[in-house]
Amino acid sequence: MRKFTWLYLLLLLGALGWGFASILELRFGGGDIYPAGSSLRMDRQGTRVLYESLARLRPVSQNFTTLEGQDLRQVTILILNLNVMQVEDSNWKTLTGRGARVVLAFAPAAIQRKNRELQDLDLELTYSAPTEEMQDTPAWEGSRNTTLRLVPRSAQWAIIQKGEVIERPMGRGSLVIAANADRFSNQTLAEQREPELLARVIGAADRVIFEETHFGVRDAPGVMVLVRRFGLVGLVLALLVLAGLFVWQAAFPLVPLPAEGHSQNSALVSHRTAESGLAQLLRRGIPPHELIPACARQWERLANATPKQREAVRLALHEANHPVAAYARATLALERKR
Repeated sequence: MRKFTWLYLLLLLGALGWGFASILELRFGGGDIYPAGSSLRMDRQGTRVLYESLARLRPVSQNFTTLEGQDLRQVTILILNLNVMQVEDSNWKTLTGRGARVVLAFAPAAIQRKNRELQDLDLELTYSAPTEEMQDTPAWEGSRNTTLRLVPRSAQWAIIQKGEVIERPMGRGSLVIAANADRFSNQTLAEQREPELLARVIGAADRVIFEETHFGVRDAPGVMVLVRRFGLVGLVLALLVLAGLFVWQAAFPLVPLPAEGHSQNSALVSHRTAESGLAQLLRRGIPPHELIPACARQWERLANATPKQREAVRLALHEANHPVAAYARATLALERKR
C-alpha cells in the first residue's frame, strides 16, 4: 500500500508540473505578459510583425542588457512606447553620439495633457482634446489615435509626417521621434500598411535593434544561464537523476526488510564488538562439528611448528569433543613439546 501511495503522489506532482508548464508556455508564447510595444508580443499591442518583417531584409535583434562595447554605426535602435519622463531619462544622446539612428516613439495619449517643451531637443509637445472615437474606445483595446502633436522649434528638424514623425541629425547619428508608437503595432501594420513611412523611419541601416530594457525586460545572468553557457546541462541532469534515485531508494529499499521477529536480534547485534561479530560469522558459516577440523587445518597451514608439535596438536584435537576443550588441550600439548 505504501508503494502505491508514493506512486500516486509522483503522478499527481507530474500532472501539476505539466499543467503549470503548459500555462507558462501559452502565456510566454503569446507574449501578452510583456508590455505593449514589446517585440515579444504577438497580439495587437505588440510589434512582433515589424520585427519579423525586418528580419527578412536585414539582421535584427532584441536588446535585453546593454549596448556598451558594440559598434552602433549604421544601426537603427527602436525604443517604442515611451512616456515623456522616459524620453528625458533615456540614454539616446549616448547612442546617437556613437553613430546610431535612434527612434523614440511615444505611447498613445488618450487624454488632453498640459503642453510640454523639451528644450534639449528644441521640441514642443502639444496635446489636443480627445475625439469621441478615442473616448469610446475601451482602455484594454488601446487606441491607434493620440492627442499628442510634435511641434519642432528648430530648423534642424525634418518633417517625415507633419505633427506625427520628425527627425534631425544628432551627434554622429540621428534622432527620430514619433508621436504615436501604435503605428508600429501588429494590428496597425495589418490594417494600415505604410511601407514608405516605415522605410524612412528605419533608414538605411545595416542592422536593427529592438530595445526591451525600458519595458523592464532584462536578461539577468543567473545560474541556469551560466549552466547553458558553459555546457553543464548534462551534468545537472545527471545530478537530478542521482537525486531521484536516492529518494527512490530511501522510499523503497532494494534489500527486503527483515521480518518482525528479527528486529530484536538485529538491535542486539548492532551493539556487539568486532570479536563477537567474527564469532557470530563463524557460527553461521561453520557447523559446530566441523569447527575443530577447520581450525586444525588453518593452524597447520599458517603455524611455524615442528613435526612433534603438529602431531601433539592432532592428538589433542582428536580426543576432545568440545571446541573449548580442544583448544585447551592443544595449547597444553604445545607447551609440553617446546
